[in-house]
Amino acid sequence: MLSHPVSEKRRSKRYELRLPVEIVQIAGQPAKAYLNSVNISARGVLVSDPDALLHKGQQVEYLVHLPTGEEGVEVAVHCLGTVVRRDAARRSAAVTLQRYDFVRMPSQSAAAGAR
Repeated sequence: MLSHPVSEKRRSKRYELRLPVEIVQIAGQPAKAYLNSVNISARGVLVSDPDALLHKGQQVEYLVHLPTGEEGVEVAVHCLGTVVRRDAARRSAAVTLQRYDFVRMPSQSAAAGAR
């Protein structure tokens, strides 16, 4: 019996990146939650969501914090998207990346040191 290769149906390549994800708003309501990415693509982010905070169909505003290697400076991708899938078995949620902007901000540790 011949086996056929499984074709990848995804439109964008996924990158296995574990980055901090800060949830800012859910369904237009202010929120403050800290999750981690499982993987990222040009179209969205899969986040670990063990407490089932995110639900399919919700609009979400979130920040993906990026490493900079520059002390005292933090860079984040400020994103707007929609939860398109919840995976209860993996305790994760897939959120689209509909709009984004890069933002530079003082790091939390630098801000704490300035007090």
